[in-house]
Amino acid sequence: MLEDLPAGSLPTSCLILTWKNSPMGALWGLSAGVPAESPANSWKYYSRPELNEEERKQQFFQWYLDAGMEENLDLPIDRSNSAKRKLATLLEEYYLSEDDKLPYWQFINCMGSLDGNRSR
Repeated sequence: MLEDLPAGSLPTSCLILTWKNSPMGALWGLSAGVPAESPANSWKYYSRPELNEEERKQQFFQWYLDAGMEENLDLPIDRSNSAKRKLATLLEEYYLSEDDKLPYWQFINCMGSLDGNRSR
């Protein structure tokens, strides 16, 4: 999917991981396992600053669909007992549900929402 991005179009800031000295510094040790494509994915996700977080996630998910992803990754909501109904209610406070499912597009780049802002 990343082959379609224009060569040399990534800003330098996307190519240099600066997590080591950021508030996310605890993740620095994990960055060794990050695929080389991660900066390009981040660039694709944030390339349209005029979009809000929800629109950005939907656009990014559409990019996956356009590239041939056919698997339905929506998460079913189980309400079969009291504990599961409580969990469903909690999840629905943070995520939109459709037909007793949590649409997968909402979970794309959850790291972008670590500031506590919800997409709803």
